[in-house]
Amino acid sequence: MFLADCVQHVAVAAFGMGSWLSVNAVYVQLPLLIYIVPEGWNLATYIVLLVQIACIAPLIYGILDILMECISNKTWKRYNQMVLIPIMLVLSGFGLLMAAFTYDQPVVIDNAKHSYWLFVAILIMSIPCTTADVLFLPYITKLENFKYVTTFFIGMGLSALLPSTVSLIQGASANLNGTVPNAWGSTEGSVLFGPRSYLVIMVALTFVSLLEIAVSFDLSDRLEDTRRNEKCQLFKLLEFTRFENFCPNIYFWSTLLTVMMNPIFCFLQFCIAFKNTCFFIIWASVSFALVAFAFTMALVGKVDGLAPVLLVVFGLSSGLISWERTAIAQILRQTSTARGLFWCGAFTQIGSFIGALTMFVLTEVVGIFRKQ
Repeated sequence: MFLADCVQHVAVAAFGMGSWLSVNAVYVQLPLLIYIVPEGWNLATYIVLLVQIACIAPLIYGILDILMECISNKTWKRYNQMVLIPIMLVLSGFGLLMAAFTYDQPVVIDNAKHSYWLFVAILIMSIPCTTADVLFLPYITKLENFKYVTTFFIGMGLSALLPSTVSLIQGASANLNGTVPNAWGSTEGSVLFGPRSYLVIMVALTFVSLLEIAVSFDLSDRLEDTRRNEKCQLFKLLEFTRFENFCPNIYFWSTLLTVMMNPIFCFLQFCIAFKNTCFFIIWASVSFALVAFAFTMALVGKVDGLAPVLLVVFGLSSGLISWERTAIAQILRQTSTARGLFWCGAFTQIGSFIGALTMFVLTEVVGIFRKQ
């Protein structure tokens, strides 16, 4: 029994890992991609914009799911997640594979080079990522142990930690002084292997996640539906989007520290479970204060001497937000049906959309942040 439970926790973590693996993998590869793509560091902004465009996918799924529930479509209720989740993971892997072979193939549009095919690949892989909050998360209610919710969020943290770890081994933080990195092999400047090799490795990790979801499906099919149908208070807390490191010189290390904090803080939910609403309000206030500090430092512009402080702020704020989201989702899993986790994921994605859109306007339209 203990061994089976451990296997299931590993399967759920690997399943969660596939949720945002693809987009996170491209993000942590930016320090190398900027030497290749014509957009340079602006590629990060385009990624954010493409991810938000992909938010139409969870919106369509949400509307369809609500309509099917209204007409009591039992076939949809039983099989939609079993069919759509593997399809989403395949899409994620396909997007990564497409990015691996098109990132260095720009297209000339209006006498200017653009990474058109890379943008298409990012859009494809963004669809599973944005849909994960409303598709993957409610599926966890089919698993008997409510602690699988925490395991799932640990897996989501791994979707950023593992790409960052591989990137660290790769040497993506190396200063190439304008040298274009090789696609497959090593590059002078301590880069062990190229972006193409890195992205292919990420495809393999996505395939692992696809295999592990089969284990979760097998267990969920054996469980009887004994869920309580009682109403609960739905915590509609909007997700704070991470202020993704405005200074290129600390980009890599702040990203690495941030993604390390996510699974660590999520794991703390196994040890310390908070349920008090007042505590959640205080928690959110502290997280907001940390994010506001990072935002202020970005406005000031001169942050070289505060780089270590900013690293801690980025990591701590991301960790606290991840822990709070995990705690809220676990409460909803204990006191509600799959619909509760659906709305938890929906409001998380809505908050992410609002935050990302706001940052896009501030950086690209208003231009309030000064170049370093």
